[in-house]
Amino acid sequence: MWTAAPSGSNIQGSATIPSSYNFNSEFLDLSDFSTFPFNPGSFVLPIVFSSHEKVLYVPDFDNLEELSSVQMKGFNFIATGCKYIFKEGSDVPTLHYEFIYERSVFHALASYILPLIIALSILYQSVLTRKAADDAKKHIAVWASVMFVTIVIYVNFRAYVTDRLLTFEENLFIGSFVFLVGLQVLTLFENLASDEKFLQYIKFLYWPCWLFISMFVAFIAILN
Repeated sequence: MWTAAPSGSNIQGSATIPSSYNFNSEFLDLSDFSTFPFNPGSFVLPIVFSSHEKVLYVPDFDNLEELSSVQMKGFNFIATGCKYIFKEGSDVPTLHYEFIYERSVFHALASYILPLIIALSILYQSVLTRKAADDAKKHIAVWASVMFVTIVIYVNFRAYVTDRLLTFEENLFIGSFVFLVGLQVLTLFENLASDEKFLQYIKFLYWPCWLFISMFVAFIAILN
């Protein structure tokens, strides 16, 4: 089986009753993650007898229909099926179970995007209260805290999707990093930081600039 970890199995049956196999395993999601969390997921369970005996596995179609209605944490099955695949040199075909499921967009947004927006909102409050006469170094602590929180959220997200390629949601984080670094660089220039009109621009364009940079980076990943 193509699994991420060794599988546990349980065989039930007797000489007169067909054996049934129960699998407990972690499966690799082989779907395209570029549009995560909006893309459907999929995984395959190929089953073939490991000995030289000719054993043909037969799927339990009743259980397949029951599985289609199961709602699990983080995703829902939307399609299940199976087919036989004949491999060259094999006398018995391999039984392939195929599962397609839709992800819970709410889980991804609530776990990663919402904390990111809250962190950016804290920095925005600091921007709103900033005055031209303020020392720029006084606001560095708030910026550093928000940057640290953003990095922690991103690391947790990266651990969730493991070693996948860049995803739509991940590029929102990359765009946020670009935005945060650019914002801090601009406000460190004394001639800009002491200009009241410049600070007003920052306050007015804070959220539009973040949204534009993040979405621009995210959609570039999808197009590529």
